[in-house]
Amino acid sequence: MRLCITKSPYSWAGTQIEKAGYTGVRGLQRTPDGVWHAAARDSRNASGAVALDSQGRLRRPDDRSILSP
Repeated sequence: MRLCITKSPYSWAGTQIEKAGYTGVRGLQRTPDGVWHAAARDSRNASGAVALDSQGRLRRPDDRSILSP
């Protein structure tokens, strides 16, 4: 018997935000529409809100531009 261990959706979302260059990801929550919201620090060490959609696109909720593909 083989045991298959996969990442939880929570873990996946946090990892995707970190891969985009953010650190200190906290307060990660998923909304009913499937978007993950969290607070994180950017490369300038500035704290702010980020949102990650189900396609892996990252943006700041107050800015509609996409931060990563």
